[in-house]
Amino acid sequence: MNQQLVYTPLAEPFVMGVMSVVAVILSVFSSNLLFLSLVFLYVILIGATHVYIRKVSRVEWEYSQGNSTVFIGERNMCKMKISNKSIFPILNIVFRFKCENKLTWNHDEINKNHSTGSNYYMNFNLKGRESVSFDLQAVA
Repeated sequence: MNQQLVYTPLAEPFVMGVMSVVAVILSVFSSNLLFLSLVFLYVILIGATHVYIRKVSRVEWEYSQGNSTVFIGERNMCKMKISNKSIFPILNIVFRFKCENKLTWNHDEINKNHSTGSNYYMNFNLKGRESVSFDLQAVA
């Protein structure tokens, strides 16, 4: 599975570069170093966040599925194990999956995305070097 990091618009490199150029121009013409110092602080904070995300993004997962196909009235078990391999805590992990609308899940922590109908998600936190495992049971 591919891992994808999602950036907010304020953390995009293009936006950071534009803000730095604007701050340098404003500080040159206004003789005020406040703009330059604020953007310098902003770049340092975003850089520290990027480094933290790169260090924390060492998450591994394993799954085992009972049956690849489920017929009407049958139950299927899926075992998930998610591990944080870094020493840093991860404050919010969102486990998302998509399935057919006809399946129901016997798990209290799973939330359904009502706008799409077939997307499910579950939020949880992980401490450093912690693992979480859970069983999902589907009923067709």
